[in-house]
Amino acid sequence: ALTGLYNRYGINEYLEKAFADKSNQHVSIILLDIDDFKNINDEYGHEGGDEVLKMVASIPPKFMCKHCHCSRWGGEEFLLIIQCEHDAVYAAEKIRREIEQTPVLYDGKEIHATVSVGVCIADDLSDVTVHDVIDQADKAMYISKMNGKNRVTTRTIKRAE
Repeated sequence: ALTGLYNRYGINEYLEKAFADKSNQHVSIILLDIDDFKNINDEYGHEGGDEVLKMVASIPPKFMCKHCHCSRWGGEEFLLIIQCEHDAVYAAEKIRREIEQTPVLYDGKEIHATVSVGVCIADDLSDVTVHDVIDQADKAMYISKMNGKNRVTTRTIKRAE
């Protein structure tokens, strides 16, 4: 309700459909996590944190078409599924930059937030599950965090030769 996005359970229908059709040639998952969100909550209170969550939730839909869906995956994590030929890495970078450049005005102060992003591109779904792709996106996001935050890291699952 806070963000107006699907929650983790609401996005499952789209995830299941995308991965059930093994003829799909391209599905990408983008996971993004707000950097240092605990510090935002500690400094500005949960209301300030809620405003940051709403701002972050408002950005991805600007860069998505009807074949893409966005959800709040967990506390300060968001999951996007791209079921078209859009360049997921380009979209992730645009979203990351837009979030970085959009301060939240709260209680007379500007709150600046950044996100660490993991992208997994699956070029062939015949041998992968939705869990495989989410797991790889999660690992890529973790690498973004470990390499300094506020960046996009990509992993690709290609057809076995």
